[in-house]
Amino acid sequence: MSRQDRVAGRVQPRGWFVIQEVELTGTAAISFANVPQSCVDIRVEGVLRGAAAAASAMHVVRFNSDSGANYDYEEVYGSGASAGAGFTAAGTYAPMGLIAHASATANIFSAFEIFIPGYRDSTHWKQYLARTQAFQAAGLNYVVQIGGQWRSTSAITQIALLGNAAGGTTTFVAGSRATLLGRK
Repeated sequence: MSRQDRVAGRVQPRGWFVIQEVELTGTAAISFANVPQSCVDIRVEGVLRGAAAAASAMHVVRFNSDSGANYDYEEVYGSGASAGAGFTAAGTYAPMGLIAHASATANIFSAFEIFIPGYRDSTHWKQYLARTQAFQAAGLNYVVQIGGQWRSTSAITQIALLGNAAGGTTTFVAGSRATLLGRK
């Protein structure tokens, strides 16, 4: 059996523990400032729903407020029997995947996870894996998997979950939740 830690009344497998959890009670953005530098790996997970008048939109992450052309990524996605892929070099954000929005079926939130190994290492660019699921309506579901890198050797000290793929400020609705976890 794998090692488990109990934090804030919740058991997390393989040594993961809760660093910070944000659950919105109104419409707002989500950011984790002062990410502790005591872990080996971190991940952010939860459920989100955007506030924009759209069925879904690609949401993005920025590390340490860096909006320069320092992000590269490959994405694969599927909906029903259709699939696609894309690559971007020197982007100004790190996409995390499609998130349901206000025009999607009521009460639907999108599950997401972002894994960042070696986030504090000062010898290499930071790699990340992200995945989301965006159910919009009966028979219309998207699954997105993204692998990317942030071209920086700086330790990640801040993570901002942002709006649309243009790096906009689209906010998330009440009930959206994001949890920052760490592993030592």
